[in-house]
Amino acid sequence: MNNNLQSNQQQNRDDAQNLLRLADKKLTGNEVEKTQVSVVVINCGHKPAGNLSLESLSKQHFLDFETIVVNRADERQCAMDISKNSPSANVFPCPEQVSMSQARNLASKASLGKYLLFLDSDAWLHKTTLGKLVEVLESQEEAGIAGPIILNEDRSLKS
Repeated sequence: MNNNLQSNQQQNRDDAQNLLRLADKKLTGNEVEKTQVSVVVINCGHKPAGNLSLESLSKQHFLDFETIVVNRADERQCAMDISKNSPSANVFPCPEQVSMSQARNLASKASLGKYLLFLDSDAWLHKTTLGKLVEVLESQEEAGIAGPIILNEDRSLKS
């Protein structure tokens, strides 16, 4: 059992190193393609069928975006399921002991987008949300940040 624990700890370290290598690759300029928006989703154990954010991203009218999923789920199968159901998503494993903010920071370093959108895995975007956010940012030079209105399931304003 001790060997199994050590093996899992080593795998977690390897996963974190892989994500850091991707971030370094982006920072050193080896990636040439830029995209308008990088959407960062942190998956904390949601099964792909329950991942509303990935489902809603697949229905966006605005198409110039990349999806980065940092998978903090226990199961490796979950990462494979995400890749299968969202083939354009870049899925990276991340040790669970990494905080949400650390996972977002790692993903943002690996992103290629001009703009970043941090999206919880249980959030759902209307099909025009990405396009409207980019439109606001592009048309308002003084805007440094934009965010959508967040609603409850019954479409009332979230307080």
